[in-house]
Amino acid sequence: MLLVLACNFTIYDNDCETVDVRERAKKLFFKNTSCYNLKRRNFLCEKEASFSTGSFGADNNFSVAFHGLALYLSRLLRFVWNCQLLDISADTAAVVLPHLKLLKVFLEEHRLVWMRSFPSECRYWCGLHDLLIHSIEVLSLVKIIRRREPGGVALQTPNETPVELHSLELRSILIEESSWKATQKIIDKWLNTLSPEEMSLIREDLSHDCPLLFSGERYEAAVACELLKRAVSLPDGSLDRQKYIETAANACLELAFLSDFSPILVDLFAQLKQFDQLCQLCLRMAHFSDPENSAFHWFENIIKRSDVGLEEVFRLEVDFCTKIAPMSDQFVQRVNCYQLAYPYLQSDLPRWIHSPRGSEDALFQYYIFTRLLQDGPSSFRDHLLVFDPPHLQSFLELVYEKSLQRVESGQPDDIELAELVFIYYMKHKLFRESACRYLQLARCSGPVLIKKRVELMRQALFNATLVVSESSSTGQDAEFLSVVQGQLEVATIQLRMTYELSHRINVDAHVRQNQLLLLSHNLYDSTLLYNEFAQPHALYESLFSLLRCCNHVDTVLIKKLWQRLIAEYYKDHDLLQGSLKNLGKMFYGTPFFPVEDILQNLIEVVGPKNENLTTDVVMALYNDLHFDLEKVFEHLKVFAESNKSAVLKNIIETLSSGLKDLQ
Repeated sequence: MLLVLACNFTIYDNDCETVDVRERAKKLFFKNTSCYNLKRRNFLCEKEASFSTGSFGADNNFSVAFHGLALYLSRLLRFVWNCQLLDISADTAAVVLPHLKLLKVFLEEHRLVWMRSFPSECRYWCGLHDLLIHSIEVLSLVKIIRRREPGGVALQTPNETPVELHSLELRSILIEESSWKATQKIIDKWLNTLSPEEMSLIREDLSHDCPLLFSGERYEAAVACELLKRAVSLPDGSLDRQKYIETAANACLELAFLSDFSPILVDLFAQLKQFDQLCQLCLRMAHFSDPENSAFHWFENIIKRSDVGLEEVFRLEVDFCTKIAPMSDQFVQRVNCYQLAYPYLQSDLPRWIHSPRGSEDALFQYYIFTRLLQDGPSSFRDHLLVFDPPHLQSFLELVYEKSLQRVESGQPDDIELAELVFIYYMKHKLFRESACRYLQLARCSGPVLIKKRVELMRQALFNATLVVSESSSTGQDAEFLSVVQGQLEVATIQLRMTYELSHRINVDAHVRQNQLLLLSHNLYDSTLLYNEFAQPHALYESLFSLLRCCNHVDTVLIKKLWQRLIAEYYKDHDLLQGSLKNLGKMFYGTPFFPVEDILQNLIEVVGPKNENLTTDVVMALYNDLHFDLEKVFEHLKVFAESNKSAVLKNIIETLSSGLKDLQ
């Protein structure tokens, strides 16, 4: 009762008696309502408080003043609290609004008194105050619309609004944030049905009575929409049409932060074929939706710590991304803006990517690059590597990392995308970065063919050589070049090993097939190649190549390998002669092709069984290699003197005589 007197007595004249009653009611209200632990509770009181505070539990104790305030507000709103918006008439709103406004005045006038008297209830008091203001604005909106349109057409839900406003109760609109935002759609829809002249008439009422629901910017946006609609209906070349477009375009760039209006403006610009204005508006929309660029940081994080593809993220596959991290609202808003603009950007991509807004927005450029990549690497090269956008290097390095992930997970076709970054590196003479990434790609764990790996290592060697040739090269660059050379040599041996193994007919076909599969799709070090492949299958060319590559000069081991080769091949004249010829061309003049020991092995193993074969092989070997005869004669003489076999002595004499004739 004290609260009713304190508020409602203000509607009378301020005579002495009235003022006295009002002031005495206020004093008694704050004096006699400060006791706590009130057991009696009001259901609506708790509901209103819980709306703003989120916690009005059963154990909370409030002052009698707070309970009286909540009780009085609930009694005022009970006439409309459960009503649907369409059911509230202008008369009902007119009855409730004066009392709500008087209560608002009372609360705001005595805010400091309340804070001092009941400090523990400050946040609850603020919650009820917010509820009161929201109630006043919604009822004021209903009153304004009803007076201009008694049928309440403007209260119907706009098509683009996901909430059924006309079927919502007032309490839902006041309590639920989504419904509160959707209430703004009512004003937007209504204003869109009015002419600019009619809008100006209603603007003052809306600004005064509904400052939270309506703002001057929204009014300007509504005017811009109306001007563009008028321009759509006018013929091309019309002066009025161009005037409307220019006026609306200038206003729209300042209104891009109105996310619900912007798509409508974009659609109207598209109808008018004003693509420049459309693209500018979309880029500004993206900026206003995320001024701190948190979307790009979310994007980098989700891309780097997961196996999500660029295309999947930009398609906004929420369910897939949610398994890793919640989809960023700012990212969704930005990408939606880019999707609106992309069809109209393609005709002049260089200009938009290098524009002030486009060049600063890394996420925008990443989106454009990703869309172009979907058309294939060749299209990407044609469009982007020519005019060199600002964020292209970081994007290509990201594509490289993602492609490397996919290659290692069993998708070798993605290696073509990974190689795009090398074109950029070569264009900008970034040889050190190129060499490192070439080597990394060649050594990846994915099923890349050994032939491709060798090609990549050769490119790494080429770039490493260019780095060393630069004046700024360091000792580390020379060391890196040496490492690349060594790894390329081993990989080349592995590639030749696949050819050598494929021609070994004495190896089981199933075993050979499995071994070739391993050699063709993996990269091994020299130790594994020697022990797991070359040694078990007697791949002599690879054995000697690996020994030379590792600079492992073990004379005993080398002699045993030649003894094994001759003992295995002596029955096949062509195979023996061909093997000696090929190995001689590769290793003659090195410790891995000891001529004297090879001739001695031939005489010992082949001579007693086929004297003519021995002579033919040695003569052919001399014709191919032109080895040092004096050294050979001396070795054969020592060998003949130490050997008691008459057959071997005869072979040695025949060979010596034949070799002297050749000399």
